[in-house]
Amino acid sequence: MASYDTQKNIIDAIKTIVSAEVTKTSTTSSKVGIVVEDPVGFSCNVDIGGQTFSCQLPEHLHSWIQANDIVIVQDLYGDGSKKIVTGKTGSINPTPSLVFFDEASQKNISGVDYVEDENGNKMDTYGTI
Repeated sequence: MASYDTQKNIIDAIKTIVSAEVTKTSTTSSKVGIVVEDPVGFSCNVDIGGQTFSCQLPEHLHSWIQANDIVIVQDLYGDGSKKIVTGKTGSINPTPSLVFFDEASQKNISGVDYVEDENGNKMDTYGTI
């Protein structure tokens, strides 16, 4: 019995040490939020649960994200020091500004978020092609 108790105490000690060390680690986490205003360069403000955070936009997203988009925000280091938008899942706008309609399937098949004029200014309009 003494050997069993010794082994059990060693295993319990290992579990205690491992549990303590695991609680010290930080990992990335992702949350969903809504872009509050149009981004400026590679930065945007995102509302997550009623709190606004400044987030970085990666190069491939900076021209695709706009106000009212629903985005995935990753806490890069798990400590709140750097948040980055990793993707867009939709928008809270009632309809997209430009939609492509497929007559064969009788469905909208694609869309973009806004229409620009020849000078690059956003137009307050909607359309279907």
